Amino acid sequence: MPGWSTGWHGNCLDVQNYIQPLCKQYGVSIVISGHNHLYARAVADGVQHITTGGGGAPLHDPDPNRPNLVKYDKSHYFIKVIIDNNTLEFKAIRDDGFLIEDITLYK
Repeated sequence: MPGWSTGWHGNCLDVQNYIQPLCKQYGVSIVISGHNHLYARAVADGVQHITTGGGGAPLHDPDPNRPNLVKYDKSHYFIKVIIDNNTLEFKAIRDDGFLIEDITLYK
C-alpha cells in the first residue's frame, strides 16, 4: 500500500513510520507501490511516492485533497522506467498514448 495515497485505501502508516525514515537515511529517491487503482505521485521529504495501479481493473476515484499529493490521474495506463548510469526516467502513459507524467531523477 502507498504511504501517501489519493485512493480510497488511504495512507499506509507503516510506510510513513518505517519505510520513509529508511528512505531518508539511505538516500532513496523513489518508492513505487500499487493497491489503489489509479496513478498518483506524492512527495514527502524529497522522496517521490508513486502509486501505480491503472493496469486494467476498475478505477478508483481520487481524493485531490490528500496531503503531499503532486499529481493524480484516473485512467488505465502503464509505466516505463529507463535507468541509464545515474539517471532514472519514469513515465506514466495512458493506454491511448497520452503522457500523464514524465519524471527524471539524478543520483
